[in-house]
Amino acid sequence: MEFQKGIEAHPDCPIYTSVFEDMKLDLVGGVKKLNEFLATGCSDELCEQIAVACSFTNMKEYKDSTASEQGKSMFKNKNFGFYRKGEVGDWKNWFTVAMNEEFDVEYKKRMAEYKTVYKYTLGDLSI
Repeated sequence: MEFQKGIEAHPDCPIYTSVFEDMKLDLVGGVKKLNEFLATGCSDELCEQIAVACSFTNMKEYKDSTASEQGKSMFKNKNFGFYRKGEVGDWKNWFTVAMNEEFDVEYKKRMAEYKTVYKYTLGDLSI
């Protein structure tokens, strides 16, 4: 709720938000929108190159290949836990129906006053 309060307290301060599911649908478009928001003047070609470099697969491979042995040793089986699958809706493979129902109740309670509307519902995050 602090984020919502901050937005309301500073209505003239532009805030850029990006949603994972939207980026999965159109990564290049997401980079172009950020470019417009920041007014960096990057060309469409550069935005496309940035999107490729920042794809989930490329970022995961880079992180895995550049991590120190000390860094790897902090994770189970020396595999980083930060990057998982990069898929929408993978939570369905981890939550039981009962867990999902409990989460939905708690989420609705805690987020009742939050004004930002997401097009992805808790019940179905598949796209």
